[in-house]
Amino acid sequence: MKNFYHYFFYKLYKFVSYTSSPEFALNGAVIYLSIALFFYILTLDIYFELFLNIYKIPNNKFSIVMLILAIFIYYSNYYYFKRPSLISQIDEKFRGESKQSDLIGKIIVFLTIIGSIVIFIFVGYIGNKK
Repeated sequence: MKNFYHYFFYKLYKFVSYTSSPEFALNGAVIYLSIALFFYILTLDIYFELFLNIYKIPNNKFSIVMLILAIFIYYSNYYYFKRPSLISQIDEKFRGESKQSDLIGKIIVFLTIIGSIVIFIFVGYIGNKK
């Protein structure tokens, strides 16, 4: 799982460094990673609440809890990946991949990000129908 997380970060880091300034690459990759993770966690929350009836966050506290969760996800990712030695280690590990592996990796990362949003919308839609 750690390898996938590092690979996911590596792909996002390379994408952001190609599309914007290299100084923004770390922050941009962490933002994309955190958003995808946040949507998956939010989807789990909706699933637990609507379909399993395990728990329910009170409506007046839901926004505060989700804001705290989003900030926690961002900063934990940021402080984990901000070490230059870790970034260079990840870069060395995945730099020499073939063109085919690179393309497959880009597709997987793209589908993971889009999938997190689509699954969130789908679960919310099904929950509203219920």
